[in-house]
Amino acid sequence: MKYDRSVKAFGYDYLDINALDFIAIDYPPGTTVTPGEKIKADIYASHFSHKTITDTTLHWQLDTMSATGDITRGCVSGSVDIPFPQYQVQNVHRLELTMPDVHAAVGTLHVWVTDSTGSVVARNFINFEHVGEDCIPEVPVGGVSNPEFRNDSGVVSINYVPGDVSKSSWDEPINEEHLFSAEGSGYVEYEISLIEGIGTTNPAEMELIFEASSANGGARQTEPKKYPSDVTISVNGVEIETIRIPDCPADARGVLSYIHGQPGTYGYLYRVKVDPSVVFENEADTLTVRYEVKADAAAKGGFALYGARIGRYPTGPHLRIHR
Repeated sequence: MKYDRSVKAFGYDYLDINALDFIAIDYPPGTTVTPGEKIKADIYASHFSHKTITDTTLHWQLDTMSATGDITRGCVSGSVDIPFPQYQVQNVHRLELTMPDVHAAVGTLHVWVTDSTGSVVARNFINFEHVGEDCIPEVPVGGVSNPEFRNDSGVVSINYVPGDVSKSSWDEPINEEHLFSAEGSGYVEYEISLIEGIGTTNPAEMELIFEASSANGGARQTEPKKYPSDVTISVNGVEIETIRIPDCPADARGVLSYIHGQPGTYGYLYRVKVDPSVVFENEADTLTVRYEVKADAAAKGGFALYGARIGRYPTGPHLRIHR
């Protein structure tokens, strides 16, 4: 809660953490893991309420969120009976897990305790960034990136990173590998290399997929007051769509940001349809994508573009081509 008594959003129910009965996980709140990696975490029971709690069971479940925002529940799960002694903190279990072969993904390990009636008496969670052994390499800011091409069942994705800007009108943006952020009105452009001959395959559908937010500056936690921004997306100089981005949130849902040193900032996942003729009309080997907050826009809340390792979703901006 702020000084003016307005309520902030934490991204979780704070009563789960701020409670007399609590389950603690002795492990970093957010880390990067690879398939097959083993983790070990001591679990502590803290029981300081006056309730009589008996026959307690510790449960755990690992859920993962894919690059498209889809949730897979129970990738790993289990339970074990534990003590829950009153008026003390006690190490009650050592949890050992093997990370499943899922990547790129954001994982949430839920841990909770039930009593003899099956009621939940305490709960907690930690997060993971799931990456493959061939994790996306770093690209120097201002350098030329070689887009990653993926061909799976007739779908090709051409990726680019937020920090690889070809042109921008903003004077002092935040320009890092996996984050571009600027306040107020302006534009940023990305020049993307196309796969040779891709235009001759007569793509059935194309779309730009990206995570974006407005940009209010600082490390403001999500609150009732919103900072919207009207962002116009253009491809090769042709305006495709104007979207109203509602806010620039920052809370526990910005898992990737927290893991990589950002204050929990994240965006919303957008899919913008693109007419293939706009891309391939001139048979060029590159295309230019522009994100613009116009000077006469109704909402000039800035623009932030998130890469695969910052924000909420484990995906960077990319052009998806359905052939």
